[in-house]
Amino acid sequence: MMIEHVTLDSSFLVSFFSVSESHFEASKKLMNFADQKKIILLVPMIVLLEAFHTLRRTGIFENHHEYNKFQSFLNSESIKYFDLDMSFFNMFKEFPFFNELKTSDAIIAASAFINKSILISWDKKLLQNSWQGYTPDGFLKKFA
Repeated sequence: MMIEHVTLDSSFLVSFFSVSESHFEASKKLMNFADQKKIILLVPMIVLLEAFHTLRRTGIFENHHEYNKFQSFLNSESIKYFDLDMSFFNMFKEFPFFNELKTSDAIIAASAFINKSILISWDKKLLQNSWQGYTPDGFLKKFA
């Protein structure tokens, strides 16, 4: 099965940029696989904001090398950003099935659903309440 794109959650991005995170290696493996297979990475703007804020709060960006690595990632050709605009809102309000999630997670799950994209996250509740989602490990087991 050919995977064209996946939607990333902030829990995944934070673990990918945090060497000290327990999921760092698995997140790195998934990114390497996506790079090899030319998989487009869809990033809802709320994910970018959450990941940036979390990483900045933890002090990771005090290391300029880490900040530059993050900036380089943002400018990668394999990244496509998903804006939250009125068009998104008009679709989102029609989805009654993300009610078990907090608002930001419902937005992320809806973004993946709208794009018919597999959601990649470490958040088990988000994955259980999404259209189709995997942890990075689960994704690699199924598709690598």
